Amino acid sequence: MSPNGKKLYVTLNGEGNIAKIDIADTRVVDKVYTGSEPRSMAMAPDGRSLYVVNYGSNTMSKVRTSDMKVIQVVNTNAAPIGITYDAPSKSVWVCCYSGSIMVFDDR
Repeated sequence: MSPNGKKLYVTLNGEGNIAKIDIADTRVVDKVYTGSEPRSMAMAPDGRSLYVVNYGSNTMSKVRTSDMKVIQVVNTNAAPIGITYDAPSKSVWVCCYSGSIMVFDDR
């Protein structure tokens, strides 16, 4: 959910897309392909960036929410499944089924 509560972001696992939904209209306003089997997402506190783990691609994608463009893709260990944004350290934490936790700097 966007910080202002006007947009909802969802993963469409089978399509490999992230969808942006306008809450007032209850319609999809944009989609972007992030990778194979997108799963969990985390949003930066300012709402400008969305981070998604792509389970089948072994990647994490950073999406600019204003225009739904993928602006960065980084490789992860096998089967990334969980993600969170840590605001104090400005870092993104990714948990992988391979038994690892990876930390990415978002500065």
